[in-house]
Amino acid sequence: MMGLLLPLGIEKGKEFKPAATTQSAMAQSARDAHAWLMNGLLTSNTAFWPTSSWSFPAAPVGAETAFSFGRPNYLDLDARALVYFLAYAPPKKLGAATFYVGTYKDANGDLLRGEESYKLHVPPNVPARQFWALTLYDRETCAFIRDMMRNYNPEYLVPGHGQIVAGAQNVATMLTNYRDAMQYVQDQSIRLMNMGYTPDEIAETVKLPEAVQVEPWGIEYYGNVVPATCTAASSVGGTAIRPS
Repeated sequence: MMGLLLPLGIEKGKEFKPAATTQSAMAQSARDAHAWLMNGLLTSNTAFWPTSSWSFPAAPVGAETAFSFGRPNYLDLDARALVYFLAYAPPKKLGAATFYVGTYKDANGDLLRGEESYKLHVPPNVPARQFWALTLYDRETCAFIRDMMRNYNPEYLVPGHGQIVAGAQNVATMLTNYRDAMQYVQDQSIRLMNMGYTPDEIAETVKLPEAVQVEPWGIEYYGNVVPATCTAASSVGGTAIRPS
């Protein structure tokens, strides 16, 4: 991979200063890759029910290879890119009760839209004591947090992982710290990518500053900075190169 980056001017330990033409080409490449990823979320999945829009959100190769995406004769780069575009960081090992289905379409086959209202029919006897959650994402960014949620000034926050956060100030502090932590990981990952660091080297280098390591939301429980930096290195745009 590093041999492919060198002609573009990315060399380890050196500042990346692309010419205007290179910046333009890379920006267009990032837009093309983003469009491919968004379309891939709709087309690269396996239906759970033949007559339903619900499907497994990621290719089986992820879980089958403990999310290394390595097959005997090749590395499944397309599946890896889609998983890291969709998810922040996969688990190292799926739990016994871990099971996900997702959809981007309603019962009529039309794409879900944020301005519309929908009714979700949940079958009886959901094993909620093991794990059960409903999470909504924006397909364009695969994100649901950042400043959008802070701007609502919510009194309560019910996260997909962890305890309910109560009180407007507590919610605002939690969301601010979480946003700053994600932004720091992304910014530092891009900076090191542009200096020629590999994903593994970035994962070993980037550490969260103490200011955002506030219990329990800034501590590495469900995920950690190592896969998060690999996610950033696989899915960010701008002038950085996608390592694929």
